[in-house]
Amino acid sequence: MDVGHWALGVGRWVAVLLPFTLLVPPALALGKPRPAPGRTSVRRMAARYGFPTPKVSKETMILKSKFTEITFHADSRRILFNGMLIWLNGGAEQAKRGWTITTVDASTVLAPLLRPGDVRGPAGTQSIVIDPGHGGQDTGAMAPGKLLEKHLVLDVAKQILSDSPVNGLKVRLTRTADNTLTLKQRSDLAAKWNAALFVSIHMNSAANKAAEGIETYLLPAPGYPSTSGSEKRKEPAAGNRHDAASSLLAYCLHKQLLARTKAPDRGIRRARFDVLRDAPCPAILIECGFLSHAAERKRLTSPQYRKTLAKAISEGIRDFLAGTTPAKK
Repeated sequence: MDVGHWALGVGRWVAVLLPFTLLVPPALALGKPRPAPGRTSVRRMAARYGFPTPKVSKETMILKSKFTEITFHADSRRILFNGMLIWLNGGAEQAKRGWTITTVDASTVLAPLLRPGDVRGPAGTQSIVIDPGHGGQDTGAMAPGKLLEKHLVLDVAKQILSDSPVNGLKVRLTRTADNTLTLKQRSDLAAKWNAALFVSIHMNSAANKAAEGIETYLLPAPGYPSTSGSEKRKEPAAGNRHDAASSLLAYCLHKQLLARTKAPDRGIRRARFDVLRDAPCPAILIECGFLSHAAERKRLTSPQYRKTLAKAISEGIRDFLAGTTPAKK
């Protein structure tokens, strides 16, 4: 059978999980030589999830089934999952022992995307916490015309709040006005409200005025660097307890944002932001676009476009909840 796919439901996208069959027992899939410690054979993983024989070249290995295509690039942390850019914790490697990826990427990045039903969803007593970035004395990014990130992201968050309830879970905002909150206060509120999910909303800015597109962030695994850094922190953060669920959450929301906005895909990336590191639940941070890019700034300052962003985030949360297995009451 093929791996899970995402199908169009009535009135919205719904995550649909297909049954799986292990076509080749992992112990018999490929035999020797085995991958190095801490790494997983891509061919063995492909057999486990029912992919046909991978297509291999000097630069890439491609796993392709009826509904899913994954492209690995040699000596790169970048993969394409159904055309979407995702940054792994560690790079794919091509060696005599065959193509491998890190075991942590196999278990906390690809496994939840290929078998979302194995991810435990929230209980009905929990809430969904939306965090409008910055606020008060912290303006965030600034654009010509006195346009401030803190105001724009609050508008997006309020529209998510006004959307229909999500599977009976209450949606709460870390701030509902232009007030100052520390990063710790945001994480503390998520813990106080028994958060099932934490989504922090931001808008980007860069010295390079040509930079544009949407980025979604989650934590790096312990011992691995951020996407744009080289520092490897071995100590796990509180948020690392939810790495697999955060990967699925990032995928669901990033996919909806790209589909609805048609913005350039800057990928699902990794960074040790405080609100992700200290999160008591699956958590991601979204950069909805660049206020420093003229055309994208015009879109971001449009009320209709911000409504589109809010709808995409709401639908992405619904996709996550639909694909996961509800927690036992």
